[in-house]
Amino acid sequence: MNTDAKTITWMVIVVWGLGMVYVGSRIEWWYHEESGVSMAGTLSDRLDRERPHQTEIFASEICGERLRFESFFPDAYWSAMPEQAISRHFTLYGQYRNIIWMALGMKDRFCLARFEIAMRRHDCAWPFPYCNRYSWQSLDEVRLIDRITTRPAAPPGVRALFPGECVTGELAAGTSARFQVEIPGLGQRLKIVAFGDNRRDGLLEVEIEKNGQALGSYRRKDYVDEPAGGTYQILLRAPPQDMKRYLVLAYWGYSHDLCAMSPEWRRTDEVNPPQEEESEQ
Repeated sequence: MNTDAKTITWMVIVVWGLGMVYVGSRIEWWYHEESGVSMAGTLSDRLDRERPHQTEIFASEICGERLRFESFFPDAYWSAMPEQAISRHFTLYGQYRNIIWMALGMKDRFCLARFEIAMRRHDCAWPFPYCNRYSWQSLDEVRLIDRITTRPAAPPGVRALFPGECVTGELAAGTSARFQVEIPGLGQRLKIVAFGDNRRDGLLEVEIEKNGQALGSYRRKDYVDEPAGGTYQILLRAPPQDMKRYLVLAYWGYSHDLCAMSPEWRRTDEVNPPQEEESEQ
């Protein structure tokens, strides 16, 4: 082989080698990351008002007993909470896994279960990890791990809640209520929803504590803690001049709807004209 032929051969080898290194660096070594919230939302799609039979099967698996579609819709609400905020997989079309807490609430009951799921991407631009609007993901495996049925202990006068459990109630003028929820320390973003009716006319006061330390009080907005984990206490206090109906929910990840409010729930704009809202902003 002459010198020119050897040079061309080595150039081809080098170019091919560099190409393989580039492709390998893009495809392998945990390059691919998937949103845990998105994975949780995909699992929660099994609770679909348009597919009663599928919904009955999945809801029954969450609760551990046969449920009829008509018994929990239209008032059902649910949350899907991933243990991993990011799920990584080795190759573009390889499976990626997560553990999802599925919370399902109905008018008279609440269920919480953990599922291990596996998903896979399809129709991306192989070998490069670029996915477009024609790409799609399949939910390949769903395996029940356990059902969480034991309500955590709470101090006297404090109501313990499960993650994803939504509750409503009423407070007489000047009275208060306390709630407590245990959140696993997974580094996730926790959202606490707590508000009352007619919040502009004598506001419902909300105070949050985490592991015994005050996180502050607020009105007319939701509270977010990140990274979350620990014992959260929620104090609601009605103003001296007015009773309040309230709603409380603590969750991370994906949430669909809130628990049904009382028919007597009073809308803010029925008491406070829109111009008052604008003048105080």
